Amino acid sequence: MKALLKSIAKRVLFGNRVAKSFPAVRIPIGKVEEKVFLSWPDGRLDISERHCIVCHAPFCLSVWLTPEEWRRVETNVPTISVTTGEKIHAELITAVVKKIDVANGFLVVVKAEKAFCHQKSAWFQYFIRRYFKNKNSAEEDKFYAAAYSYPRRVIAVSFRDESYYNIFPMDFQCHIPQSGLYVLGLRTTNITLQKIIQSEKIVIGDTDGAELSVIYALGNNHSSQPPSIEQLPFTVSASEAFHFPVPDFSASYKEIRLIGHYNLGTHTMLVGEIVNAREVREKQSYLYHISFLQSLGMHYTSA
Repeated sequence: MKALLKSIAKRVLFGNRVAKSFPAVRIPIGKVEEKVFLSWPDGRLDISERHCIVCHAPFCLSVWLTPEEWRRVETNVPTISVTTGEKIHAELITAVVKKIDVANGFLVVVKAEKAFCHQKSAWFQYFIRRYFKNKNSAEEDKFYAAAYSYPRRVIAVSFRDESYYNIFPMDFQCHIPQSGLYVLGLRTTNITLQKIIQSEKIVIGDTDGAELSVIYALGNNHSSQPPSIEQLPFTVSASEAFHFPVPDFSASYKEIRLIGHYNLGTHTMLVGEIVNAREVREKQSYLYHISFLQSLGMHYTSA
């Protein structure tokens, strides 16, 4: 009887969709439909291409701002909203916790104080949470659901130090074209974090040709010793400057030299400058994670 009730609940809540909190989707280059805005009482900025999640607890995001933009924001309580057109899907009320001087401006770290998801009713969201039985608190679940209402691109991070190497996926990350910076939020328990900080070098590859099962298997490398390169289910080539392993599923990669690292709680924010970028072949699409609530109203292709 219990199994039958769960099956009925699953059919009502999900229909024919995959029952995941953050389903993986594949989106063609330039076809993300959502926008992210940083707003305050008398203005707003499109920060879609210059922000990312950087920490789980406290739940923080990083935004790059010019000095002029910072002057407009610093005396206000900024709200981050995810929209398509005039429709607001989700909002995060935030508070500034850190401001870092970087090229042509500042990296501003904001902490989420409250979150609102407007895609479905509060009752629907309650039953979704009960179904998934997430280990996070209700407040943390709202933070994630709101932030992942904007698709979060998955990348492959590569590192090598003599005989040691690692490759693992991340979606707490962003490339900021306006400043040439790359920002990542890496869990403090990641087994390669200290090696990365000491060497000040990483390589970021895209997921153009990556199979989802391969990416999820690489996720084990955050906390476990990676298999030998010969045992990987793909081939690798050496990056031009650092000679780090680049998976063959990456159509492009960027070599990053770190200029700063900041412990924010459960995660360390890494800030780097791009020293080399290489297009291996023409890119078609990337893997992304998106909240289940947002996936209900969108038409992205499941990965």
